[in-house]
Amino acid sequence: MSETVAVIPARGGSKGIERKNLRRVGGIPLVARAILAAQRCTEIDRVVVSTDNDEIADVAREWGADVVMRPADIAGDEASSESALLHALAELEARGIGVQILAFLQATSPFIDSTSLAEAVRVVSSRRRDVAFSAVESFAFMLAPRRWRLRCGPGPRRRLTPEATGSGGALPRDRSVLRHARARIRRGRPSLLRQHRHHRSA
Repeated sequence: MSETVAVIPARGGSKGIERKNLRRVGGIPLVARAILAAQRCTEIDRVVVSTDNDEIADVAREWGADVVMRPADIAGDEASSESALLHALAELEARGIGVQILAFLQATSPFIDSTSLAEAVRVVSSRRRDVAFSAVESFAFMLAPRRWRLRCGPGPRRRLTPEATGSGGALPRDRSVLRHARARIRRGRPSLLRQHRHHRSA
């Protein structure tokens, strides 16, 4: 039976903030907050943390997530989120776990709304869309070196991405839900789901 699986990439190395994914917000480690949000989502069957760090792995297991240990070659500063997702899917397949829908969550978003996540999964599972992104409407005046184009393929790492406007005046966010996960990471019919400002990343 295929499952809806939330995957949370959380590597140990961080140049900007040391041990970032273990930093506490409201007394709870960031990675654990993402785990809790996924566990509270009625549409998620399994929560998986992809990491190269034993301490993060221990925290993830303590909070009830499965763990996929990521090899060093896809855990460095140049590693993409896509590589972590594809590795996690392959590892789950090797464990006999079929993944029909993949929910990609960032540990660095401490206020993920479980209800909105469930809505995104339903949009994808209904086959109305192949991928759903959360977004926050913004009317701020922004300058960017080039126009943002929504795409479902490998992109620049988050800390290197310029501030830019998104489709319909929304800002692309760091959470997404994909159907037929491996086939749809690079292509698909996207949907933007508007979020309230208090659900934005910190």
